[in-house]
Amino acid sequence: MAVLEKIRAASIEARKAKSPAAQLLTTVLSEMVDVGKNKGNRETTEGEAVAILKKFIGGCEEIIKLAGEHEGSFEHAISNAKLEISILTPYLPLQLTEDELRVEITALVDALEQKNLKQMGGVIKQLQTQFPGQFDGAVASQIIKSLLV
Repeated sequence: MAVLEKIRAASIEARKAKSPAAQLLTTVLSEMVDVGKNKGNRETTEGEAVAILKKFIGGCEEIIKLAGEHEGSFEHAISNAKLEISILTPYLPLQLTEDELRVEITALVDALEQKNLKQMGGVIKQLQTQFPGQFDGAVASQIIKSLLV
């Protein structure tokens, strides 16, 4: 099941159960749906949905970091951010390990007619299509560069 559908189902269940997670899940769902609507009134892609999820988690991590720099008065903000991270993290797709990523990239690079750095964007695009939100872009770039040089 796609991330968007998992969040949609969880949001409905949380609202039915009157769970504190309902508001967060509904907000995330709304953001995910809006991305597609705002880009030509289409369905949100899996990659876009994962990016929204990562954006929310990243925002919580930033709150924890900034609040941690100011002792005493931000415990509530930190605990809320940690709670939100614990609610959202299970919906992230499993990340490819570096070895798995290397295998996939090697197969894509081997299929190229020309092997030069100009092909890097095409390889990244294929990875994003095949594994939306499941790999670290910086790691992928390093692997691709090492194979194309």
